Amino acid sequence: MSKADLLTRADHLVLVLPYTAENRHTIGAAELASMKPTATLTNIAADNLIAALGEGPRAGNPPNPINPEVLKK
Repeated sequence: MSKADLLTRADHLVLVLPYTAENRHTIGAAELASMKPTATLTNIAADNLIAALGEGPRAGNPPNPINPEVLKK
């Protein structure tokens, strides 16, 4: 199943990805727009997988899980 198909069909999407340059902003405004209006998106992985969003029903900068770099300070 392609990423595009998954996004349009999913009722719940959970991101469990390491933070890499390739995974940065895996989900952005276009991906969210393609999801069902009732779908949920949960990021339990790395920081910065979801791009900050400025418009639409899911606007805002979504909360991220605890960033391990913050814990080192």
